Amino acid sequence: MRTVWITLQVWDVSGCQRAAFAHGKKRLIRFLRQVSFTADGWFYPLVPLAFLAQGARTGLAVLLHLALGFSLLVPAFKLAKHAVKRLRPMEGPWGLQALVIPGDAFSFPSGHTASAFLVSAVVVGQAPALLPPMAAWALTVALGRVVLGVHFPTDVLAGGAFGLAAARGARALLDSAGWLAA
Repeated sequence: MRTVWITLQVWDVSGCQRAAFAHGKKRLIRFLRQVSFTADGWFYPLVPLAFLAQGARTGLAVLLHLALGFSLLVPAFKLAKHAVKRLRPMEGPWGLQALVIPGDAFSFPSGHTASAFLVSAVVVGQAPALLPPMAAWALTVALGRVVLGVHFPTDVLAGGAFGLAAARGARALLDSAGWLAA
């Protein structure tokens, strides 16, 4: 098991070092900071409002799905962060630098990525035609967290998995209760 951990750590550090080559590309960094900012959570309450145009029932379904999804996601990723206590890339001996200030002390899993994947899954579940832009947004959030120096690649992979699992779990609970029935 220790060999697996060491291999993952080498892969993660290498990924961060490769991503750091983008630090000199000011336009790219500005863009990734802006995309990362969209995953800070400030716009998530607006998502159900956007679906109100399809009717009150649709807006309420999206609101319930997001609310339950986040109520499953946040405790899960916070528990994982405090159980694993993985330091961020800039805190190791690798000479890596962060270009944004992280929201908390630990890096595994990425909360921004988890949230972006949760929101994307909920939106796509309601409006499948939005898959390309929502997938692009969530993947850009994940990439940005690595390029901006606050997460390792496995942090964002795990964050994506946490977000998708929370969306799926919330959907299953709401379906079983009859809340999202067509």
